[in-house]
Amino acid sequence: MAGYANAGSSDIDAKAVKAWACFDGSAVPDSVVAEYGPPNGQTIRMRCGSPGGIGVLHVDTEHEILEKTADAFQNCLLDTMVHGRWDRPGNDPAYSVWTWRFGTGPNDVAEFVYQNRDGEGVTFYTRGPVSNDWVRCDAT
Repeated sequence: MAGYANAGSSDIDAKAVKAWACFDGSAVPDSVVAEYGPPNGQTIRMRCGSPGGIGVLHVDTEHEILEKTADAFQNCLLDTMVHGRWDRPGNDPAYSVWTWRFGTGPNDVAEFVYQNRDGEGVTFYTRGPVSNDWVRCDAT
């Protein structure tokens, strides 16, 4: 399953489900929305998940994803995986933060938090006053 994200491309890969499918019922919690296996590194991925758990549905509870921004969310996530890097351990040592600076401003940063043991995405957000600036992140 590794390789859903292709370096140099922010297009949603046909193998992954569209992020909005997590909301409309056409995808199951285990459906992969984005996955990336960096060279010589651990594969990281984001699944649909659940509102009270991890994944896209969990992200939506804190950093709203609208139907009209779902593709931008997914592209921003893929770009963060491909162009970003491991940045730091999470607040909990069981997690790590993968970061991508998508612009020059102090808040032009997207952060993907994942579990160290299996690379499963827990949450994803943009830093700053707008934690779901998916469209601006995707536009870069």
